Amino acid sequence: MDLNKSLKAAINMVAHQAAKVKITLVQRIAGLPMVTANRLEIEQVFMNLLLNAIQQMPNSHRARGRIIIEASYFAEDIDYPIKIRFSDTGPGIHQNFLDKIFEPMYSTKTKGTGMGLYICRELLARMNARLSVEKTAILVGTTFLVELRRS
Repeated sequence: MDLNKSLKAAINMVAHQAAKVKITLVQRIAGLPMVTANRLEIEQVFMNLLLNAIQQMPNSHRARGRIIIEASYFAEDIDYPIKIRFSDTGPGIHQNFLDKIFEPMYSTKTKGTGMGLYICRELLARMNARLSVEKTAILVGTTFLVELRRS
């Protein structure tokens, strides 16, 4: 499947919601290779990560937020050469919660089910890919990292 198209499709699907709350979506997407994956599932992962960031940012200290979607390919990385980062300027995740956010039924949102990140991680694991928090800082933001293998 064409990962570039799926990533851009997910971004386009959330663009209106982001604009409504004055969040800018910045795309830095290099040409990614084709991958073996379920297109709908990978788009669901991308959309969930973007929507989580959008929903958390109005709770942050900033009047306007920004999400940077950065996708790159590192041929020298033989395990996971495809890296897609979702970096936001939201409230960040407290260190005490980092071990819990991928557990089922755990949510920091009042209306959350606590299944989003868990499902994302499970979907990616079935594709032999992985999801992690690359970095986070309170009142600065969070970067989620999706890593995929090449087909």
